[in-house]
Amino acid sequence: MSGNCTAWQECQVLRQLRIFHDAAGEVEKEVVLALLPKGQQAICRRIRETAPRWLTPERYGLHIQREISAAMPSLVPRVLDECAVNGWWLSTVEFIQGRDLHTYVVQEGYTLRAAVLMACKACAAVEVLEKMGILHNDFKPVHFVVRPDGSIAIIDWGSATRRSESPRAVPRTPLYTPREGPGPQADRWALSATLFHVLAHQPPFAELGSGRVAFHRPAPFPPDWPKPLVGVFERALSLNPAERFQSVRELREALQSAIGFEDRPTRPAPAPVALAAPLLARRAVLIPIGVALTAAAFGIGALAARAGVPAHAKPFTPPAHKAAAKRNPKRKPVPARKNSPGPAVKRYGN
Repeated sequence: MSGNCTAWQECQVLRQLRIFHDAAGEVEKEVVLALLPKGQQAICRRIRETAPRWLTPERYGLHIQREISAAMPSLVPRVLDECAVNGWWLSTVEFIQGRDLHTYVVQEGYTLRAAVLMACKACAAVEVLEKMGILHNDFKPVHFVVRPDGSIAIIDWGSATRRSESPRAVPRTPLYTPREGPGPQADRWALSATLFHVLAHQPPFAELGSGRVAFHRPAPFPPDWPKPLVGVFERALSLNPAERFQSVRELREALQSAIGFEDRPTRPAPAPVALAAPLLARRAVLIPIGVALTAAAFGIGALAARAGVPAHAKPFTPPAHKAAAKRNPKRKPVPARKNSPGPAVKRYGN
């Protein structure tokens, strides 16, 4: 601990985010968004030291954040300050500028393929934790924040534990919590439920209230999902832990295969095709000709109007047989058939 709590003493509270009271109505925990003296925004927490249900996990979560930050600084918010003053435990953590994963995908208008690609990025972030033996224990869409540069950070570490430790009761969100207790499989299931929400725009199961979840009524898969993608989530969200993916890497690779995505940079958009020089020259000649023809048409119409002839009048066309005779003056009329009772009919060729 730093021991001086300058961040808390000199910060300006911008907004209260959460507050919890004990049975007597006294504040046990408060979380605020604050502005530090140097202009940086931060998340400030104060927890009464007589409230171990909040104090123990928060202290431990901060310790884990420091460990992750040392290995991969962009993955978690930086811990700025921590101290104890007058019966309160105070902490200050960097505020990550960005949008939660689901909001980001919706507001950016991502296609399904692009959204699955973002889901793969979230999996890659959790792979780091899995390799370090760290369990977040409270994955949900709002705990994945997409920065303006597109990188992903994971926030809110108050429920974090180590895989090597014996499981303990920690605060978790029912909609993203499987029926079994905490552990690596539960963390992967929570990640899968989070990604389902991001892609389908709803949790995989409905909440019945009072922390109960309708595991017997799974949400329907969107009709536009390809069958391989449906298969990935049928396995990932299975209520039987033995049927699920056994690592986050397996889940990520299955998502990539479901959309035919290869791990390579996307190709840049093709440059606009320039018109060839001869085509440009032809266009420069044809445009004035078209203008001249249009003007001539208007001139003819004007002359016709002066002569008292409507501009839209059609030219005289001789009958077809006279036109044919004029073209073939020596052609004789075709005689009528012998068995025809009528007179001969003059027929002309063309």
